Amino acid sequence: VNGGITGLFLVALLLLPWCGILDLIKSKMGSASTTSTQVSVDSKNKSSDLNDGSKVLMSIDGNPIITEKSFNDYYTQFVASNPQLQSMIQFMPNAKKEIFNGMANERILLAWGEKNNIHKDADYKKELEQSVRMIKTNLAAKRFEKDLIGVMQVTDKEMHEYYDAHKDPELILSPGGIKAVGKEFTTKEQAQALFDKVKETPKGFKAAAGTGTKDFAPVNKMSFDVDAAVKEKVMAVSTFPKVIMVESSDKKYWVIAAFKKENTQYRSFDEVKDGLKKMIEREKMMKVYTEKIAQLKQEYHVTEDASSLEQAPSAGMPSHMMPQGVHNEDASKKKAGGVKSL
Repeated sequence: VNGGITGLFLVALLLLPWCGILDLIKSKMGSASTTSTQVSVDSKNKSSDLNDGSKVLMSIDGNPIITEKSFNDYYTQFVASNPQLQSMIQFMPNAKKEIFNGMANERILLAWGEKNNIHKDADYKKELEQSVRMIKTNLAAKRFEKDLIGVMQVTDKEMHEYYDAHKDPELILSPGGIKAVGKEFTTKEQAQALFDKVKETPKGFKAAAGTGTKDFAPVNKMSFDVDAAVKEKVMAVSTFPKVIMVESSDKKYWVIAAFKKENTQYRSFDEVKDGLKKMIEREKMMKVYTEKIAQLKQEYHVTEDASSLEQAPSAGMPSHMMPQGVHNEDASKKKAGGVKSL
């Protein structure tokens, strides 16, 4: 168990390089390149900034890189940003040492990068620029959501209305349908003989039909394995039990005893309440987001011309696969050109 926990923990460490990356980005974006052959540590970790009076836990080339105070700050941030580890950390007596190892590895990687002048490499600069843009966008989106969109409020009434509108088919546990048993015949005369025999005694259907009967799973609109004509007639039965005779799509004949209708079963409202709330919050947020972006476009006098990005549909492409509005536009042009409608 300890090995498994430690393994998961180390994976988390490997997936959290952002502290080091952000430090490096700040040093590269905010200062000129160094000409010193000595390891240049980012501004946050220079000796002057780390002279906090606490014990030095790690140094590189004589420069303090990690102090007790800076590590404690890192540790607090690390645990806070990994909620799943908060419940596990109490079972890991060496947790602080493991986290320190991760922080130390980050600082060593940064030092290696500085010593090898990777910041001068063209690919490195391109990736750094992309990373900065991505981080800026993510932070702006978080602030945009907090400052302009705010917290979405969801009422019980909204959740119940959403539940009723979406429970079919998203929340179905059992689709229900008509419980039935039947027998197929190649001729109408054979089917008629059985029908006449059991039409008044549906419960004796199997005994009268003998071998070769088929027990249908509840027949419903999702019963794709049932012949369409048979399915339609069975689903139309409203009184039970009842025997019907049906000609199938392949010109064979079925005699079917429909015994009862099973109602559709859904997940309960209480079971999915939390999920419904999140779904409604997301939909509301997307609506407000779209409205706010539209407002900002007007406020910032945004102009757009993406016509060169539009791609004409390939010849022979089915109309249902064309982008929305394309086939309607083409139809309008044809009509305007005098093409007669059929």
